[in-house]
Amino acid sequence: GWSLYEFRDEYDELGQTAHTKVITDYYADFFSRCIRDNNGTKEILVQKGHGNTDHKYWGIPEGQPEEKWGQSEYWVSGTGADIAAEYAAALALSYLNFYDPNKPADDAENVKYKRYLDKAKELYAYAEANQNCFNEVGVNKDETNPDGGFYISNDYKDDMAWASAWISLASTKANDAESANTYKSKSQSILNNGNMYDWGPYNWNNVKQGAYLVNAAYLDGNWQTVKDFVTGYYNNNTYNNLIEWGAARYNTGYQTIALVAAKHQQEGANVGIDVNTAKGWAQGQMDFILGGN
Repeated sequence: GWSLYEFRDEYDELGQTAHTKVITDYYADFFSRCIRDNNGTKEILVQKGHGNTDHKYWGIPEGQPEEKWGQSEYWVSGTGADIAAEYAAALALSYLNFYDPNKPADDAENVKYKRYLDKAKELYAYAEANQNCFNEVGVNKDETNPDGGFYISNDYKDDMAWASAWISLASTKANDAESANTYKSKSQSILNNGNMYDWGPYNWNNVKQGAYLVNAAYLDGNWQTVKDFVTGYYNNNTYNNLIEWGAARYNTGYQTIALVAAKHQQEGANVGIDVNTAKGWAQGQMDFILGGN
């Protein structure tokens, strides 16, 4: 969602916008149904299926036999601010990317995206009420290992700063200035307080740099943290390898921050980086991933 929001013209030019909409609509619909009221208690869905079973399957999801992943659902209450906030961020971005103010509010698509924004706020409220990570039990449950244990989240504050920034922007698009200011303050309060887990760039366990960038680009935040991050890497011509397992996903996270920062610098923001250096570094990293090594 973020990539489409930043580089919509490029997606349009390459004919990828409609395809991206299909994908993000699928996930947004799912995320919007991941919170429920159970006899007065709010619950979120933290997992469907089994972690280890899914890891052992190498193929397209629609080709995976149902008996291999099952319909097991794991709902929790009182925990999981990190998960709820990530759902909220995705839903707010879906609204930003596809709600069309040129169409009537009761247009079927607009009704759908308005519901996604409402659900984003509901999920964020859940995160605020349950400020902890879903780590204690049940992470990536498996039928043979009920406690799971891989891909453990180390913080929730980065997720909440990220989500509230996007909800603020979506609220601005919805002409809801009060909500826009409220969520802007929430995001900036978290970032200004600091004390967040810091590992790697922009990845599944740390979206802090993304939150700083969105705040600087759209919510009158400061570019210093983003500048320091980008300039700390883009003068190095070696392949940026955070860890060896799934290395490209982390490398492209560094590239994402560098390219979005370069875009805003090029558009006139005072990021404090050299556009050509940032773009050249990212292209060199991607060339390496694609075989130019």
